[in-house]
Amino acid sequence: MVAASNSRPVREWVTWEDGFLIHGVGLCLDPRRRAPIGFASDAFGEALAKRLIATPDTVRFLRRHRSAPSFLPSPYGRTIRLGQSDLRLLPAGGLPGAAQLELRYRGATVLYARRILPEPSGLAVAAETPRADVVLLDVPAAP
Repeated sequence: MVAASNSRPVREWVTWEDGFLIHGVGLCLDPRRRAPIGFASDAFGEALAKRLIATPDTVRFLRRHRSAPSFLPSPYGRTIRLGQSDLRLLPAGGLPGAAQLELRYRGATVLYARRILPEPSGLAVAAETPRADVVLLDVPAAP
C-alpha cells in the first residue's frame, strides 16, 4: 500500500463505508448511505449525501429526480479546494457528465472511478488517464 510522503499508508485514511470514505476530508465517494458531503460520479448511482459534488451535466439530471441534496457543480479540470485536499473531476467516458475524481491529499494522488469507458459513448467526453499513486475502483456488480 502506498504511503503519502508525510503520513500513514493510504489504507489508513481511506476506508469502505458503503462508498469509499476519505477520512480527514470527510468526503464519501458515490455514497450508498447518508453522508455530509459526497461525490457523484454519474447520474446512475444513488450518491446519498447532504451536499454532492458532480459535473454540471450530472447535477442537471440529478436535480430532476432528487430534491434533497444541495449540489456543488464543477466542470471537468477545475480544482476544488476541500479542507486540506484538492479535487479535480475528469471525464470518465460513460454518459455525458460522468466523471472520475482525482484527489490530492497528504502528499498522495488518489484516482477514484466507478464506470470508465475508454471510448466515449454518445455525447460523453473521452476518459482521461492521469497518473496516480493509488487507484480506487468501485465496480458495481453485473446484473
